[in-house]
Amino acid sequence: MPSMAPHFSVQGEYVSMHLSDGNPRRWPRERKLADPDSDTIDYLVPADPNDEHDAHSLLKWKCKIGGFLMDFHKRAEPNQNYYLTDFPDGYRLFVHRKGSKANPRRDCYLYGSANVTVFRSAAEFFFHAKWIVDGCQYGNNRKPRACGCKYCDPTANQAEISAKWDNRHPKQKSLGRSRPSSQNAPRIMRVKTYPGIGGAVYRD
Repeated sequence: MPSMAPHFSVQGEYVSMHLSDGNPRRWPRERKLADPDSDTIDYLVPADPNDEHDAHSLLKWKCKIGGFLMDFHKRAEPNQNYYLTDFPDGYRLFVHRKGSKANPRRDCYLYGSANVTVFRSAAEFFFHAKWIVDGCQYGNNRKPRACGCKYCDPTANQAEISAKWDNRHPKQKSLGRSRPSSQNAPRIMRVKTYPGIGGAVYRD
């Protein structure tokens, strides 16, 4: 049986979040396609798991967030990486591709939170993820209560938040190009679909 915490479960190296403040209406709606006659590109698209670069970015984000949740709740095994089975419902990782068409720069952004416009790194999302699995509690002002991310609690900047956390928890082992084992992967049953950019429909 998978081990359980209040709002996330762990099965082997996989971490599943069971609550979310996500809303697909918060995804970016515009999509600028590349000009076929130009040598440069500049557009934002959902991360494509079939693209090698995007797949590695998805894996890195899920590994960092899964590892943080396990470390924070003191459930991580030494020298073990953990991976989210998926981002919380209503969230999606987008990739901004810009520059040379042959070798563009790729920056990842996590969209979907009903409370935060965008998370620009996995580290920015760490304490918001903790707030989600701790119950998504709101205060009387309808703002997230006791969320330690820089957007919900702007009393500290990201460098201060990251430094405070890095000083009291061990680093995860290097991910490299490795992938999680599929032997104990939980079966994810999802039929929910979301309207995406340009009228496309993305299926979880």
